[in-house]
Amino acid sequence: MKQIAVVDQSMIATEGLKVILNEMNPPFQVKVYENIIADQLDEFKNADLLLIDYSEVENYSKVLSNLKKQNPKLVILAITERIQRAKVIKALKFGVDSHLLKNCGKSEIHEAIYATLSGKQFFCGQVLELIAENNEKETTCEGVELTEREKDIIKLIALGYTNKQIADHLFISAHTVNTHRKNIMAKLNINNVAGLVVYAFQEDLLLSE
Repeated sequence: MKQIAVVDQSMIATEGLKVILNEMNPPFQVKVYENIIADQLDEFKNADLLLIDYSEVENYSKVLSNLKKQNPKLVILAITERIQRAKVIKALKFGVDSHLLKNCGKSEIHEAIYATLSGKQFFCGQVLELIAENNEKETTCEGVELTEREKDIIKLIALGYTNKQIADHLFISAHTVNTHRKNIMAKLNINNVAGLVVYAFQEDLLLSE
């Protein structure tokens, strides 16, 4: 049985999420926590999915990063109120895989949980709009040059394509796609797909033809 940890200081929010999770099939083992502290992460070492409102977690970037290091199989779905764009981008860079806002509906939460547990990313439309608005670049990659092929691959990754789908779309092998992905991440100093999604928005790659 998959284990889901829920971290939120609001009892109303955690009780609501428990109801939503209990309606899902197959069932999950659910544990609820009010908070999470950077040096007390053992409780989460066996979790498969972390549902977290990181906006009230002290030093959340360190917490998220350490959680991923301690438990590589862990995937993280953030569910927060509408917060500052910079916080969302920082959270994605430090380990959040998917992101919703708390006014999302039950069916969208179900979809996000299933997608995230299956290794995909899920962002509600409001989060995508938040990332895209006031498109100021929080990070710079001065001196980094990407080829047109690398830009194409980043765009397709951000659109949710798998390696095989990218390979079919660009008429190259899946092995070549994987090599490009590794090179891109090394060039940009990005450690996960969420970071590539952020980069694609920041560089307007999703608007390019």
